[in-house]
Amino acid sequence: MNLLKKIVGRIYLAMRSAGLSVEAQNYKKALASCGKNVRIGKNCRMIPSHISVGDNVVIGEGSCLMASIAHIHIGNNVMTGPDITIRGGDHRTDIIGRYIIDVKDNEKLPENDADVYIEDDVWIGQHAIILKGVRIGEGSIIGAGSIVTKDVPPYTIHIGVHAPKEYQRFTKEQIEEHRKILGLAPLTFKDENN
Repeated sequence: MNLLKKIVGRIYLAMRSAGLSVEAQNYKKALASCGKNVRIGKNCRMIPSHISVGDNVVIGEGSCLMASIAHIHIGNNVMTGPDITIRGGDHRTDIIGRYIIDVKDNEKLPENDADVYIEDDVWIGQHAIILKGVRIGEGSIIGAGSIVTKDVPPYTIHIGVHAPKEYQRFTKEQIEEHRKILGLAPLTFKDENN
């Protein structure tokens, strides 16, 4: 029995030194789907059954990923800073004569919750907040402390809170070269379909 305790203790210490917690390992097992090489930092809070994660993903410590009805989809090669928040839902606030806290999930309207999509090759900075129904396009960067309430196009740098600013990460030609080097199919740009 002492040998087993020593082995478990060493595994626990190895996980802590690697920045992982026992809770993070339990979250990985409980995710709706979990790819390879996924790291979840210490002190994260999430509803894992509503979260799908691709390969090569790092979720920074202290992050909060919550969706009680909707789902959060995280692609491949995504990294986040610490303390990010992703929310797939809202509270219903239109019932007269009831406290908001008393309204249950089964009483929500369809517009109260919506899936969140974080596409491949995205970096989300520390303390960023991503709200329901948002799609973060491939190759995008969300600046630290930003609040995202609308879709972010692919390869865009999104920075800010009240009046966020967006910048192109690459030119169209650079995106094509980037994707070619990575062995990815060409990206279809919206203006090509008009």
